[in-house]
Amino acid sequence: MSLSKIKILAIGTGVEQIEAIQYAKSKQFYVIAIDRVISDFVKEIVDEFYEIDLKNEDEIIHKIKDKNIKFIIPSTIGYLLKTIGSINDTLNLPGVTKEMALKMTVKSKYSEFLKTRSLFNPKKQVIEGENITAKYIKGIIRNVGLPCILKPEKGSGSRGVISIFKKNEIIDAVQYSLENLLSNEALIIEQYIEGVEYGVDFQIKQGNIQIIAIRDKIMSDLPYRQEVGYIYEFDDTKVELKKRIGEELYRAFENEKNDLCCIGNIDVIINEKFVYFVEMSLRPAGLGIMYNFLPLAIGYNPVHNMINMLAFGEENVKKLTRNNVVGMFYLDVPPGKVQSLPDLDKFVVVKSEINLNIGDIVEPIKTGQDTINRGYILLESTNRKQLYKNYKKILEEIEVEKM
Repeated sequence: MSLSKIKILAIGTGVEQIEAIQYAKSKQFYVIAIDRVISDFVKEIVDEFYEIDLKNEDEIIHKIKDKNIKFIIPSTIGYLLKTIGSINDTLNLPGVTKEMALKMTVKSKYSEFLKTRSLFNPKKQVIEGENITAKYIKGIIRNVGLPCILKPEKGSGSRGVISIFKKNEIIDAVQYSLENLLSNEALIIEQYIEGVEYGVDFQIKQGNIQIIAIRDKIMSDLPYRQEVGYIYEFDDTKVELKKRIGEELYRAFENEKNDLCCIGNIDVIINEKFVYFVEMSLRPAGLGIMYNFLPLAIGYNPVHNMINMLAFGEENVKKLTRNNVVGMFYLDVPPGKVQSLPDLDKFVVVKSEINLNIGDIVEPIKTGQDTINRGYILLESTNRKQLYKNYKKILEEIEVEKM
């Protein structure tokens, strides 16, 4: 089969998917795109497009079932990963199955997944339906005990996630959680786990489970739990850590490793006693990580590599031999009104995207969207201390007036 005849499908055409679509087109694949609304830009670059709500699995499958599609482009997508799984199951395509997509995106199903795989699973309770009231939630918090953390069942990007450490924090935390629940969405109250938190990128292919990268996380101030930066040091600095995570990852997917061909990412908390997979998803990490941070850190783009794997069964990876430390930092400045911004020409910056303007009002960081709204700076240095020092110098030039 000639390369020009290989048809692949893009589910979603937003900012998180466009880069992969452009890469696929640069390699002469025939790309069919589906989304509820498709921009004129995407319509120009793809070969076919259909504007269909991504929740409508049956209509999508009916539209593409005779298109001879080989695979779906790996995509950063949230709860609608189940749509990709449904298409894969129906058309017998490689990738993620619907069953596994639901286990990864619905927190109650994910908790059961951890339990059945004998993975660490902290004490928790699920509240749903008519029990979603402040009074009932407060009673469950007493049962679970403090400290605890509240999570919406289908949440992504830390929407509505908040920690509680003291009794006098309960009322405000419950109110915040209720305000961020979707219609008919369940709420999970979970024991708060102490430890060091990491982001882990991995891939499953041809029965093999491979860790791509382990990212040190820099976290926002509590009670919100949101990443405000990542640091990557090369593998020889994390041999034992990689072994511990790898053993648990193998246990998680031992039964499915031959049925899956995908990229995944995990939020992990590790202490002396256990490895806790806080959240896991069988899709690439967010846009900034996958297309900016990881290519600099490990020398290749995992999405591009997986596209080659799915198309031809072979990898296209160039291993790095250098030992620099790489950091991706969101603009973790206090809330207030922006008075000044840094002159990045004065610094050695690999890449940046500053979304703040003078006069903007900066809100506290509570969700992933809050970090995206601020922007990021990508840096590298010979050691971690110097890397963080360089970031702090840039941050000092962002003056914010308290309001």
